Amino acid sequence: MHRPRKLCLKCLRPLKACFCKYLMSFNTRTKFCFLMHPLEAKRSQIGTGRLAHLALDNSLLIIDKDFDSNKIFNDILNDDHYEHFLLYPTKTPVKLEATAKSASQMCIFILDGTWPCAKSMMQDTTKLHNLPKLMFQAPNKSQFEIKQQPAKYCLSTIESTKAILGDLNELSIEDLNKTKLNSLDIAFKKMVKFHKDLASDPTSNNYERLSSRPKPQSLKTPALKWKKRKIFFDQ
Repeated sequence: MHRPRKLCLKCLRPLKACFCKYLMSFNTRTKFCFLMHPLEAKRSQIGTGRLAHLALDNSLLIIDKDFDSNKIFNDILNDDHYEHFLLYPTKTPVKLEATAKSASQMCIFILDGTWPCAKSMMQDTTKLHNLPKLMFQAPNKSQFEIKQQPAKYCLSTIESTKAILGDLNELSIEDLNKTKLNSLDIAFKKMVKFHKDLASDPTSNNYERLSSRPKPQSLKTPALKWKKRKIFFDQ
């Protein structure tokens, strides 16, 4: 009979796969609200949204599929203290420079799930449709090497969070030092390395033999489904 694995009470990961010690939690002027799909909540061993939430003191994590009737979501959306935005790819993003002149405190919603799940949440949650959408200056490519992204501008949740925080920093909406921001990178890269090491360890149940081991994401040809699947909601 197997003993249940001990879990970290913060990130809900097995202790050997816990990366909380690499996170430096910090406060932000901006409120972040991570809207997590239930399937992503069950995959805490590979998800990054929970890590991002744990790093940001001024953040919430809400798990649901359709948030239109979610009380916590609606309470935040109806709070007049905030000017609400959605971080999501769009052809017509709002300019952060304009928001910097606003007297209202920003609240940014971030969808956390696979791209199909995120698109589903976006479609079902009609109250998100008319929110002004933010985008960020993406780095060259995602460092989420254990996952294939549908496009170059697509990043993991924690990478997206760091990217938008960097842009907010440049506009003096935030005032965060590099040490705090870099802690997001450190925890994320430790997590990616952990899973890559498992895949190459012959004693691990996650071991992938050389003959069946997938190519690095940088060498993969994008899946055919992504050539037809639309990421932008306003397409």
